[in-house]
Amino acid sequence: MPVSVRHAIDVLRDQFNALREEQTFFALEEAIGVPRTRLSNFASGGRLRFEDLEKIEAWRDRVGGASLWCADEGRESDHAPVSPDEGWFCMQRAVIDATAVIGPYGLAIYVVLAKYAHPQLQVSAPSIRQIAGILHIGTATVQQYLDRLVDHALIHRTRRLAPDGGYMHTEYALLPLRASSTDIAPVALTAQGS
Repeated sequence: MPVSVRHAIDVLRDQFNALREEQTFFALEEAIGVPRTRLSNFASGGRLRFEDLEKIEAWRDRVGGASLWCADEGRESDHAPVSPDEGWFCMQRAVIDATAVIGPYGLAIYVVLAKYAHPQLQVSAPSIRQIAGILHIGTATVQQYLDRLVDHALIHRTRRLAPDGGYMHTEYALLPLRASSTDIAPVALTAQGS
């Protein structure tokens, strides 16, 4: 299986696990239309049929993909985010509502990740140094707020290794959120160098 397809499935699995929360696989079987044994297997890292993946994607879009905010005009959108090459991108409104929890640097870093995210996969891979340069802040500050975004389940971080086992890069998947920032619990961070 090509790496990009495997990665897209991993991102879908992360999004599925983030969205399913307390729902039982029995309830998900009804909502998605995939047998609960296959859903449970998928949630724990197993494979699924292509048609099952399509059903999970459709469910994810219904449950978690609704409220997007278009960064060019400040309006809500029902459509999928477009490429940054077209001059604009969309992100979930709940991220902006979460600014009190993730802080202004957290929001700024999330916006950079969203700007460079693949329009369908919602995954980007800028380096910490690139993010720091774009925002004119220190790399320690970027790392601190990336950790905060991970802690609050706004992003999922995956460190990719080269075939020889050496470090290659880190990918950040933008996770679907609930409509309100009240679902995001504060995490105390100690002040680190900025």
